[in-house]
Amino acid sequence: MLYKSTLAARDGTIIPVFSDGKTMFSRYAPLREADNFATTLMQENNPSESMGNGGLLQGGAGFFVVCGLGNGLHIRSLKKKFPTSVILVIEKSLEDIQWLKEHFDLSEILSQQDICITSLSQATESFIQLYNPLLQGNFFFLPLRSWVDQLPQEAMEVKHEIQQALKDIAADYSTQAYFGKMWFRNFFQNLSLLPQTHPPAQLPDAGSYSQAFVAAAGPSLENFIPDLQQATIRTALYLIATDTSLPVLLRHGVEPDMVVTIDGQASSARHFPKRIPGTTVLAADISCCPAVARRCHEAGCPILFFRNRNPLPALLDHYLQQHGSTGLPVIDTGAGTVTAAAVDLARWLGFTRIQVGGGDFAYLDGKPYCRGTYFEDQFVQSADRTSSMEQKYVELMFKGTTIRDKNKITTPVLENYSKSFHQYLQRHSDVACILHEQRVSAMSPRTDKKTLCDLELQGEKNMVQQIPQELATGFVEWYKELLLQQKEEVISSILPLYGWYIKKNKDKCDIFHIMKLAYSQTVRYTIRYGK
Repeated sequence: MLYKSTLAARDGTIIPVFSDGKTMFSRYAPLREADNFATTLMQENNPSESMGNGGLLQGGAGFFVVCGLGNGLHIRSLKKKFPTSVILVIEKSLEDIQWLKEHFDLSEILSQQDICITSLSQATESFIQLYNPLLQGNFFFLPLRSWVDQLPQEAMEVKHEIQQALKDIAADYSTQAYFGKMWFRNFFQNLSLLPQTHPPAQLPDAGSYSQAFVAAAGPSLENFIPDLQQATIRTALYLIATDTSLPVLLRHGVEPDMVVTIDGQASSARHFPKRIPGTTVLAADISCCPAVARRCHEAGCPILFFRNRNPLPALLDHYLQQHGSTGLPVIDTGAGTVTAAAVDLARWLGFTRIQVGGGDFAYLDGKPYCRGTYFEDQFVQSADRTSSMEQKYVELMFKGTTIRDKNKITTPVLENYSKSFHQYLQRHSDVACILHEQRVSAMSPRTDKKTLCDLELQGEKNMVQQIPQELATGFVEWYKELLLQQKEEVISSILPLYGWYIKKNKDKCDIFHIMKLAYSQTVRYTIRYGK
C-alpha cells in the first residue's frame, strides 16, 4: 500500500498520508497548492509530442495524464481550468484506489465520464484506448511531485511506456490523415457493389487440409514455388495468396484458393491480372480499392468482404445486425501488412497450423520482391540503356534509410511491419505459425480434426451471407440522417476524414463542419456509384 492514513491540514482539509509518514499535499494550504498544480506544471510541460490540431482546443480541451489520485483536489482544479478535457489518473494499484475511495469523497470525480482512474499495470492500455489526438488535441503528462518522490522508478517507467504508446498513436494518426478520404470513398463504392457480389457458397473445412499456406511476395517465396507446383502437396494445402504474390503464383501455374487485399490505393489493382481464376475467392477489406473488387466480380470470383475495427465499417456492422443480418467478418489488419491480415483470415477460417512463405519483411540478396510481381513488368517496360531494371530496383531499395545485416537489408518501415506481425503472433498463441523454413513443411496426416472453428468460430463462419440491396441502401439513408442530425454516435466514423481534412488544409475546424463534409461526400459517392 502506498497510503497509510489521513491528516487534517491547518485549513481543515483532509489530506492523504503516505506509508513513510509524508503527506501528499501541503499541511498548511493544500487547496492553494492544488489550485496552482495545473498552472505550474503546464508551464513546465511543452507538448512537443502532441498531435491533432496543434494546441489546446477552444473551450479548454486537451488530454492530461496525471500521476497520483490522492483526495482529488488537484484533479478538480485541473478540470475546472479545462472543463472539456479528458483526464487519465494513474494510481499505484487497485488496492490504493479502493483505499482512497473509502477515505475520501471522490464521487464528483467518479461521476464524470471524461475522467478515468486506473492503476500502473493498466495505465498504457487505458491511455491507448482513451487518447484521440483529433478530438482532444495536445497531450500533457502531469505527475504530482510528492507521488513521484514515493515511486520514482515506477513514474519513470510509466512515462516511458506512454511515450512509446504515443509513437504508435502518432503513426496511426498519420495513416488516418493520409488515407482518410480514400477509405471513406472506397467504403461507399464497395458498399454499392456489396449486394451484387456473392460470398463463397462454402468456406473451407480446415480439418480437411494439413495446413494453410500464406504466400507473401518476399524474395524467399521463390524457394516454395517448386513444392507448390506438385499436385500432391498443393491439394493438401489451403493456399492463401496476398495480392502482391498473386501474379507470381499464376505465372507458375499455381492457382490459390483465396487472395487477400487490404490496400485502398488504386495501384493495388495492378496486382490483379485480367484473367483471374473464377474459383479463387477474393477476401477484401470493405475499404479496399474498388477496382479490385469489380475486376474479380466480373471474373466470376466469389467475394468475401470483411472489415477491420475502423469505426465506419463497425457502424455498418451495427446497422446490419440491428436489421437481422450477420454483418461482415472482423479481420485484424492492425499490423498494417497484408501478410498479417492473411494469417488472421486463415485463423478465422479455423486453421491452427499456418505456414508463411515469402514473409521476409526485408530485401534479401539485393532483391526487394520475388520475381514475377507487377513491379517487374513495370520496371522492364520502362527500362532503357541509361536506366536499367536493376537500377530501378536499387532505387526502390535505397530511397530511404536502410539497415544492413549480411545479405539482408531492412528499413524502419519494414522493421515496424515485422515487429507488428510478431506481436500479432504473440497475441494468438493458439495458432502454430511456421515462418523460417525454406520449403513447404512436412505434412503429417492429421489425427485431430478439431480446429479453431470447431471451438469458437464455426457459428460465425456459417453465418456469412450476401447483403441484400435494401440493407445497403437503408444504411446509407440512416447514416446520412445521423450526419444531418449531428448525432454523437457518428463522430468516430468520420475521424479519419477529419484527419485528412486537417492535414490537407492545415487549419482548424470543428467536428460539425466535418459532418457536413461527410454528408456531401456520402451523397456524392452513393449517387455516382450506386447506379
